[in-house]
Amino acid sequence: MNTTVATILGTVALGLIKSKIGSGVRLKTKCYTYLEETYDVKIEDAANIIRLINSLEPLINENGFLLQGIETYENSDQYENQNIRLRVNIRKLLTSVPDLEVCNEWLNLEQHDFEDWESGIASSQLFRFVGREITDKIQEEFQLYDIGDEFDYGYEKVIINADTGEPYKAPLSRHPKLRKI
Repeated sequence: MNTTVATILGTVALGLIKSKIGSGVRLKTKCYTYLEETYDVKIEDAANIIRLINSLEPLINENGFLLQGIETYENSDQYENQNIRLRVNIRKLLTSVPDLEVCNEWLNLEQHDFEDWESGIASSQLFRFVGREITDKIQEEFQLYDIGDEFDYGYEKVIINADTGEPYKAPLSRHPKLRKI
C-alpha cells in the first residue's frame, strides 16, 4: 500500500515539474496568402499539364511564391463529358506590415470577398502571376474546358516550429490508463 501511494505521489510530482518546465519546442506564427486555381482539362492532357506546372516551380520560387501542391479530381461538365480537374495551390509568405494587416483583417471578417483578398499587395501579385505565368502558359499548349470554376483564395496563419521551419503538429494527447480496483 505504501508503495502505491509513493508511486502515485511521485508521478504527480513528476507531471507537475514537467508542466512547469514546458516544452523545448519554440513556436511562431507565419501568415500566408494563397490562391487555388482550377483547370478542367482533357483526361489525356492531365499528366502533361502537371509536368508543365511542375517545370514552372523554379520560376514560381524565383518570384517569391510556393507551389503548395497539385490535386486531381475526376470531373464532368454540364454535358456529362468526362475530364480532369486540376487544383493548383500556390501561396506566398507575408512579410510586409501592410500585407500582415490585411491578413489579420481578413481573418477577423465573417464574410470574405475577392476584393478584400486582392487588396493585399502580395495577393494582388499572386493573382496576376498565376494568370500570366501559369494559366497563359497552359493555354498556349493545351485546350482547357474551364478555368477557375471552383477556385479558392484567402489568408491563413500557420504555426511552425521556429527551429526547423516545419509546420507544427501537436503531439497526440495520451490518456493514462487507470485501473479500477
